[in-house]
Amino acid sequence: MAMFMIALCNAKKQNYKNRGDCMGKDYVRKELEDKLDELSAIEKNALKELTKLPEGKIYAKRRGENCCQFFWKKDSETDWQYLKKSEDKFATELIQREYTEKVLKTICEQRKLIEKFVKKYNEKSVLDVVNKISEPKLEKIKMYVKDDMAYICDWYKKQEEIIAKASKYVYSIKAGEDIEILTEKGESVKSKSEKIIADKLNMMNIPYCYEVPLYLKGYGYVKPDFKVLNVATRKEYYWEHYGMMDNKDYIIKALKKKNSYISNNFIVGDNLIETYESQSCPLDTRNVEKIIKTFLV
Repeated sequence: MAMFMIALCNAKKQNYKNRGDCMGKDYVRKELEDKLDELSAIEKNALKELTKLPEGKIYAKRRGENCCQFFWKKDSETDWQYLKKSEDKFATELIQREYTEKVLKTICEQRKLIEKFVKKYNEKSVLDVVNKISEPKLEKIKMYVKDDMAYICDWYKKQEEIIAKASKYVYSIKAGEDIEILTEKGESVKSKSEKIIADKLNMMNIPYCYEVPLYLKGYGYVKPDFKVLNVATRKEYYWEHYGMMDNKDYIIKALKKKNSYISNNFIVGDNLIETYESQSCPLDTRNVEKIIKTFLV
């Protein structure tokens, strides 16, 4: 396992460099750019509505607990005029205009702040600190933050430690098939569907380990099909593939396991991924890719 991890880190290094050296380096920038897009969409709708609204200012004056009067004026040179109940539609439009103008002002302020931050933001500034320290001192340093490649290699080492620690409690059970199913990375898996998932993860440069033991309180050790890492967010997920959903006994066992996952705070869509298939409804590789893009890229 150790030799495999070293080889994998070396083999993948160029792939991750091609993706920008640090896959997670643009995460903050992307979030802010998405926010700018969101603000632009709101601004577009607000500007469109503004053209349909009457010009003028409005203020409300409460009279008693259940009575409110509205007054309006077209500009600063005109006097405030009382709006009758029959002019309620006009009052509503003026209030909508006031709200819309305040929204547009806030969008303008937020956009300026975000654009100023993005312009000055250097996602590698903390990572670059290590380059300012002389080489003889580097081996003495315990780094607070690591680039993606270093993080990935450390993550694989951690999985190796988990597997070794749990080895006395968890036995390795090989599939009873005549033909061994191997992934592109040379791993032996138990089904063609597991191979599909593993190969898709590998193709999309997603770090993963096969069947890393996990202890579920009240259930015992399980071996989720995959443990995967979103490098950009540093978040881990377990991936369970339920491949015999037309088998009654299998379904009962699967439901017990699913309930145990939930009891141990592993929730689908949060830190747990699940896929399913039966003989009549096989695994769709397009859905596998969608899941990877949603949670792991």
